[in-house]
Amino acid sequence: DTPPNVWRNVTLYAWLAAMEHLSVPLRTWLGSTAPRGSAARLRQWSARVLSPFLIDDELQAVQHAEREDDLSVTMYESSREVIARFQFSDEASFAIRVILPECFPLEVPAVKLGQMIKGLAETTQHRWVLAITTSLAYKSVSIMDAIREWKRRLSREMEGFEDCPICYSVVHASNGSLPRIACAVCGYRFHSECLYKWFQNSSNSTCPMCRSAF
Repeated sequence: DTPPNVWRNVTLYAWLAAMEHLSVPLRTWLGSTAPRGSAARLRQWSARVLSPFLIDDELQAVQHAEREDDLSVTMYESSREVIARFQFSDEASFAIRVILPECFPLEVPAVKLGQMIKGLAETTQHRWVLAITTSLAYKSVSIMDAIREWKRRLSREMEGFEDCPICYSVVHASNGSLPRIACAVCGYRFHSECLYKWFQNSSNSTCPMCRSAF
């Protein structure tokens, strides 16, 4: 007969392998099919015994991932948190946080934006979070894949903006707003704050570029 401890080890490694390679169907099963009490006990046991190893593996993968010059990534093991910062320009950077749950990967990591970008619709930014969370939940993408996807979405959104002709930046240095106020004649767009200061300093309300009245 096979000793009981051998079967325990086999079961342990089988469940670990399932968590590592079949996390999406496992989450579905725990969330919809498994008895609620059993699912809760499995999550608690996994969080205590196995998840720390998988969390460490995920953080190590982030640490050793190929870096990009404009993207910095910091890991906090104690809080199971990864913070990425996209340096869009010398004046502006944007951040995203990915927080791994205690029973990772049996629950989906939480994704939070560091700050809302003024001038971009909040619904658009919330859609980014939803899309990245969905990828983490159903496509088994890595944390770094999710961070790069956020950066791609943000970069695409910002491509439609040109520098404000007053401060020569897309993102306002003090409040993070985007150039939205357009001159009806020449079409140049300005930050509202920059335009207000221009009106004050010039003592008139003409366009800084074509001198047409606003």
